Amino acid sequence: MKKNYSLTTLLSLLILFLTLIVLIGCLNKQQSSKTENQKSQVKIGTMESASDFQSKCITIDPKVAYEIIKKNSGNKNFVIIDVRQPNEYNEGHIRNAILINYYSKNFKEEIAKLDRNKTYVIYCRSGSRSGRTLKLMKQLQFKRVYNIYGGIMNWKREKLPVVK
Repeated sequence: MKKNYSLTTLLSLLILFLTLIVLIGCLNKQQSSKTENQKSQVKIGTMESASDFQSKCITIDPKVAYEIIKKNSGNKNFVIIDVRQPNEYNEGHIRNAILINYYSKNFKEEIAKLDRNKTYVIYCRSGSRSGRTLKLMKQLQFKRVYNIYGGIMNWKREKLPVVK
C-alpha cells in the first residue's frame, strides 16, 4: 500500500510540475506578444501618409523626411536640426541642417529658444538622441516636429544626399 501511495504522490507531483511548465510557457508567450504589440505601436510616417502631416510630432521614414525637406526648400518657417556632436556633423549632414549638440550643457535651453510654430525635421546618428529630443519638443508644445527614423544611418541606407 505504501508503494502505491508513493507512486500516486509522484504522479501527482509530475502532473503539477507539467502544469506549471505549461502555465509558465503561456505567460512567457503572452508577455512576448505584449512586447511585440508595444513595438508595433510606434507609428512611422510613410509615403502614403506624407500629405497627412499637419500638426504633429512624430517619427517618419527617411524617404518621407526627404520629400518634406524638398517641399519646404526656401521656406523660412522650416528648420532641419542635427542633434549629433560636431565631429559627427562634420562627417556628413543633411543640407541646410543646423547643429544643436545633444550633449552640450545648454541643449534644452537651445531647443526651448526655438519658435514652436515652425516646422522641424530632427535627426541624430541612429534615432535615439533625436527620439528623446522629439519627446522634449512635444513637452515644450512644438506644433510640428518630424524625427527621422533610424537617423542619418537610415538616411544614408536609403542613399539620400548628405553634404560635408
